[in-house]
Amino acid sequence: MRSLLSVGAFVVAMLFTSNLFARGSGILFVGNSITYVGNLPAVYDALTGQPVQSDMFVRGGAFLTEFARDPRLEKALATGRYRLVVLQEQGGNVLCLASKKQRDSDACKETVAAHIKLARMAKTYGETVVYLGTYQTDPHTSHLLVQSESELAKQMDVAYAEVSDSLLALSQAKPNLAWYNPGDLHPGPTLTTLMAVRVAQAAASTPLEAKDLCTVAPIYKPSGNDFDGLVLGADVPQRSKQYCVASRADVRWILDMVQASAREASK
Repeated sequence: MRSLLSVGAFVVAMLFTSNLFARGSGILFVGNSITYVGNLPAVYDALTGQPVQSDMFVRGGAFLTEFARDPRLEKALATGRYRLVVLQEQGGNVLCLASKKQRDSDACKETVAAHIKLARMAKTYGETVVYLGTYQTDPHTSHLLVQSESELAKQMDVAYAEVSDSLLALSQAKPNLAWYNPGDLHPGPTLTTLMAVRVAQAAASTPLEAKDLCTVAPIYKPSGNDFDGLVLGADVPQRSKQYCVASRADVRWILDMVQASAREASK
């Protein structure tokens, strides 16, 4: 009898262990045009050398409050294919937290509740959740945005990948790099590279190496896209030739600058 119980316990343990290791190795980016213009998922894959192609759940102009009500997102997460989920709000929307008057509004409370709901949902099905910041071009507003995003990430109990203040500092140091898409403030290749670096650092991935960031994935523009939901990286038609979004020297510079800023902030 004791032998049978031991065998049963062993089988249960093995099934439990196999379920743990059955969890997927994929990565899902959830956001809007800030996420897909420049194809942040593909640039992240190139930076980190991911063996799989990252997916995204996006719609132009979307807020996370909308995705928190979208059953298609939970269905995608419930597949168990993702070990990392990256959440990104529409630019500047969480600035309501920086105002005592606005933070008590129904709209701001709904925004906070949606962020927390999505974080809990993602953690239920995945291992790591990163809240990726957006950006503002005014220094004061940028600082308020970073404070608001940092506060919200703590409420979500997830890692925070700051962007805005880093972007301002780096773009002032090297203004000639392609920070923005020509004609608007959507991400250019250099800003997309910075966001990929920040996500990788927040996700505590393997140490990053400076390299030419090249991909055969399409580099999306602000217009001409009808994304509305899940976009599988493996199903996207690829280029016949690689397109390089950043040189090894520029990646090395971004890594050095971000790491130096982190050391300064920790003093």
